[in-house]
Amino acid sequence: MYELGLIVEIDGRYHDHEEQYKLDIVRETELAAYNLTILRFTEMEVRKDMPNVLRAIEKHAVEHTSDP
Repeated sequence: MYELGLIVEIDGRYHDHEEQYKLDIVRETELAAYNLTILRFTEMEVRKDMPNVLRAIEKHAVEHTSDP
C-alpha cells in the first residue's frame, strides 16, 4: 500500500480574498505537521484544463512514491 499524504484542493472565487489566503496558510502549516501536502488548483483550472490538473497530480504521485 502506498500513502501519498496528498490533499487536492480546488479553490473557488472566495480564495481571492486576503482573509481566506491567511486562513489557508495557517491550515497548510497545521497539515504539514502531519506530513500532508496540498496541491491547489483553481476552479477555473479544473473546469478548463482538467488534463493538466490530472498530470500535475500524477507527477506528484510518481515523485513521492517509493518502491516497497
